[in-house]
Amino acid sequence: MNFDKSRAARIALGADSEGKPILLWAEGAAKSGYIPGQGSCGASLSEMAEICADVGMVNAVNLDGGGSAQILLGNRRSLMISDRNKQDFSEAERPVPLGLMLE
Repeated sequence: MNFDKSRAARIALGADSEGKPILLWAEGAAKSGYIPGQGSCGASLSEMAEICADVGMVNAVNLDGGGSAQILLGNRRSLMISDRNKQDFSEAERPVPLGLMLE
């Protein structure tokens, strides 16, 4: 994997210097469904690390990327997922075997 060029949806969880938690995500469309100027192209792992540092995270972990990177707020999906239907490029949810719940 190329940490500088491989782009995908990303989610990172970390904390600032005072221990305040920070959840950060970058939307990213599937490679086959990405239309420049109309959707997010995600971030590489290197870019995500830079973004985490830019917002003040002093430690962070990359949770996941691609189609399993989903965020639900108030029981509503708040992050456009990257998996797409081949026919019309609409979002295509898929089973995700593990989740993290923050309250």
